[in-house]
Amino acid sequence: MKSPVVDISIDLIRLSRIDSNERRFDADFYLSLKSCDEPVSIETIDFTNAERSPIGGTRLITSNMIHNGGVGPKFPPNVRVYKVSGTFQFNPELETYPFDTQRLSVSFQARKVASPIFIQPLAQDLRRSGGDLDGWRLRDEYVGSEQDFISTIAANGTGRHLVPIHKFNQTWVAQRISIDYYIRVVVPLGFILLVTYFSVFLPPARFDSTVAIQVTALLSSIALYLALPKVDSDQATLSDGMFIMTYAAVALMIGLTILKDSAILRAVGSLRYAVIGLQRIAFPIATVVATLQLIALADRDGASMWMVLQKLQSSIVG
Repeated sequence: MKSPVVDISIDLIRLSRIDSNERRFDADFYLSLKSCDEPVSIETIDFTNAERSPIGGTRLITSNMIHNGGVGPKFPPNVRVYKVSGTFQFNPELETYPFDTQRLSVSFQARKVASPIFIQPLAQDLRRSGGDLDGWRLRDEYVGSEQDFISTIAANGTGRHLVPIHKFNQTWVAQRISIDYYIRVVVPLGFILLVTYFSVFLPPARFDSTVAIQVTALLSSIALYLALPKVDSDQATLSDGMFIMTYAAVALMIGLTILKDSAILRAVGSLRYAVIGLQRIAFPIATVVATLQLIALADRDGASMWMVLQKLQSSIVG
């Protein structure tokens, strides 16, 4: 039996409420279906990664028919057009958070395996790119397919029979916009490291004040980390690594301050000057290198440091 071929087009309207912790997102799009055989409706398609309702287990999908496929002045014949809204699941990769790029997919297949249809997406040059993304930037989109099998008992009862299932997906590659993270995290951490660096220029008689400033800087960075919304990830993110490096830098400055004024280093002047060089020269160089790396990440994200400074100025003035 020949399976009917259905031309399908998904034109994105909006991706919103992209939640990495809940592993889901909302999508609104136009769905166009065209078949050279009998007309095909949206009821013949199952969106396999759509979120299910906790009550009843139905998929959280709503659709409104815009055109029924008949002859009309605005739409081509035999093409059914729907506006679809739904909540879909995805598997986030958060190792590079908050500069992460996620793949958000709408997966679909024939609802009845016994009556399969072959879904054929439009060619690459015929697809319309674009759409509104809430807090994200669209980098790319593509259509993928895969084949799965249902293993069942053969007709003679002595073996296995494989039933093929064709699955398809429309995927949008979205990158998180990280300007707010720079304002709330990177800039405060920069000031904390700056105050830590300036404290080493206090005279030796102000040893207590120097250590107090540096300990306060360490506690402030810890408090800032605890105040941030938590990201549900099985491994450390780039954000976690940024804070760990800040902790290590400030703790190292505290240790060098204590070591610099110890009796041993006072007796060996060359070692004491080496410690001072680490505090006053090596520390700012390492901080500048780390800052340049963050600027490179910001430019790759399409959010230049000038944009970050403009938003910081508007938030202070406002």
